[in-house]
Amino acid sequence: MRSKLRICTLTVLSGIFISCPSGSWSQDHYAYAATRTKDIPVVTIQNDKQTLLSALKELNKAKGVYFLFSDETIGTKLVGPLKDVKEDIEKILGQLLEGTDLTYKKVSANTYVIISKDGKFKPKKDIKNAFVVSTATEEENIITAADPVKGRITGADGLPLYGVSISVKGTNRGTSTNANGEFSLEASRGETLLISYVGYQSQEVVIGTSQSVSLSLNPDTGQMSETVVVTALGLKKETRRLGFSVTKVAGEEFTQAREINIGNALTGRVAGVNSSGPLTGPGGSSRVLIRGINSLTGDNQPLYVINGVPMNNSNLGSAGMWGGADLGEGLSSINPDDVEDITVLKGGAAAALYGQVAKNGVILITTKSGKGKKGVSVELNSNVQADKANNFLEFQNQYGQGTLGAKPTDVTSAMNTGMNAWGAKLDGSQVPIFNGQLKPYSDQGNNFDRFYETGLTYTNTLAVSGGNDAGNYRFSIGDLRSNSIYPNSKYIRNTATLDFNYKLSAKWTGTASILYAKETGKNRSNLSDAPGNGNYGIILLPPNVNADYLKPGFDAAGNEIQFSSDAFTTNPYFAAEKFQNNTSKNRVFGVGSLRFQPLNWMYIQASWAMNSLHSMLPRSRLQELLTGKPVALITRLTGFIMK
Repeated sequence: MRSKLRICTLTVLSGIFISCPSGSWSQDHYAYAATRTKDIPVVTIQNDKQTLLSALKELNKAKGVYFLFSDETIGTKLVGPLKDVKEDIEKILGQLLEGTDLTYKKVSANTYVIISKDGKFKPKKDIKNAFVVSTATEEENIITAADPVKGRITGADGLPLYGVSISVKGTNRGTSTNANGEFSLEASRGETLLISYVGYQSQEVVIGTSQSVSLSLNPDTGQMSETVVVTALGLKKETRRLGFSVTKVAGEEFTQAREINIGNALTGRVAGVNSSGPLTGPGGSSRVLIRGINSLTGDNQPLYVINGVPMNNSNLGSAGMWGGADLGEGLSSINPDDVEDITVLKGGAAAALYGQVAKNGVILITTKSGKGKKGVSVELNSNVQADKANNFLEFQNQYGQGTLGAKPTDVTSAMNTGMNAWGAKLDGSQVPIFNGQLKPYSDQGNNFDRFYETGLTYTNTLAVSGGNDAGNYRFSIGDLRSNSIYPNSKYIRNTATLDFNYKLSAKWTGTASILYAKETGKNRSNLSDAPGNGNYGIILLPPNVNADYLKPGFDAAGNEIQFSSDAFTTNPYFAAEKFQNNTSKNRVFGVGSLRFQPLNWMYIQASWAMNSLHSMLPRSRLQELLTGKPVALITRLTGFIMK
């Protein structure tokens, strides 16, 4: 049964002290009214003196602080006027009680009891007999003690939030929500509840006449991007609790200035992280270093973790001393439009979470989900990007093709000096070139612009997301088509992602995220050495040899049109048309979990992860030259994990 207290209203009327009838009931906690409706005349005391009760009422209104009397006659004592209510409350009380036989004692964050200097006050024992300073109307004088306030806290998506911190402002009373988002806490009318949860905006709720509180918390994007990260096993932790440096980058930053491989976009966004993509065109690998090179002989690449599961980001093929091509890596399978955020864990201490494979740091990638969505929403992102080759090489253009200061005089000398520019000064005279034709011995300008094309990349992503109290989902499809600056080279990536979270019952919840990517690369450019490398030949052409002279690169029978006697140097146009480094990759990456929570403090969770890669890669041109066997396709299946 609820206990009650009748508050005594003390007023000086015609110089006579009047108090309410002396009937009172005990209470367990404090409660105060804050309005005055009756116009009761107050007598002005000579010499600016006023009753202590009047002064404390003014303080109650100005400072929101409450007062108790250990004895009802204390309120009739005369004190000086209030000088400045903006001062500290305890300083004001000290000045107010100066020259009296009274003092004060603080019994809670915003409550003080006025007692005689020789008196004693024990809150737990004497609170039942204390008199409360109040400006309440007669109807409001009857108030109740603290009763349990019950409520339920949910997220913006309507799902219950577990572990939300709830406390009564100015007290040490507090609790947290259970798995259903429910809580119960003793609080009185007029007291304020402080509600906070990591990653969500905090709220304050004043208790009114209702003893029930139900509200939803909105995500705090700024707080999440700075203080909370997803670590091993998908657990969220505050960065201040981690023993290593952490930086989080929001996903929209990777779509404003796009890179096909999101690893290339980390430069300039995270301190201490350097990334670069080899000049291999779209679909190529990225080289990411966190705090520089850690090993002279081993791998310096960080560990990539998607939605809490490590991903194999091995390079599927790269150039060596004798040539080769960059055949891409796992990171290129991710569509930037599907990335919610990327978190970089720096330093060797990050290895404590993931083991030895994280010795070079960790890059955590969280994909988008339907959390926070109600109803159905459709999102379409389209982007067009143009690429152009820039030539920053400073080759001389005063001397032309030849050797020892002499021009070519016939086809043989032209072939022998096809890559040399040690001839005579350019004078505009007619000289023979590799095919026997006579051409002007003069500077032909920029061969880069003649060979390399303007690359165009078209990206389109369509996403559908929604949710309700039972769960949420997000499904997206993406299409990327990129024509490289390297002639006859292109890259196509098709992606599909599905993410859903569902509340099966009060104790069962499930989540799943699946990513599928199909990548097709046509004519990935050879690198490093000369064979099959069109970049090599175009760079070293003498200034008087126009790149157009080499077109189309092959004759009617499909044989290479050679412009140099060097057997390893390939006509750039022949390399672009006939040396086909074609690749095809199909990747499926999935992660899911099923959680059962029989008790508020315990749950059992089963998780699974899958990383399946099926790739078709070309055999290297060098292998063909050495073995005499034709270029073939190699099929590879890697990275299938279940746990």
